[in-house]
Amino acid sequence: MQLRTVWLFGTLTTLGLAVHLPGQAEGLVECNNCASPEQVALASGPGLTVVVDFEQGALHGFEVTQATGEAGGQAIPIQIPPSIEAAFLRNVAAVMDAEQAERDAQRLRQPPPEKKK
Repeated sequence: MQLRTVWLFGTLTTLGLAVHLPGQAEGLVECNNCASPEQVALASGPGLTVVVDFEQGALHGFEVTQATGEAGGQAIPIQIPPSIEAAFLRNVAAVMDAEQAERDAQRLRQPPPEKKK
């Protein structure tokens, strides 16, 4: 999971979407098979938040407003630019390929089962 986050954060930062400033939203939150990306974004604090779901291949952008009084903040959906979404999907595919390659390599490193005599 960490490799996924590092690759995605690098891509989004390079493309200028993920921002992390003190006192603002976390910027990038990983939530796989996320039932409510809006709630995850709200929990990160005010500012721009991108919720990434690798398992579902989904990228959600929100502008989270400051909570005022008891009403709380809002997670207002924002459109992810198509070029950033395409880069995300390429990263998801690359990570999945890398993870499959690692599983295959581990399987090949295992000694063959001994034959019974």
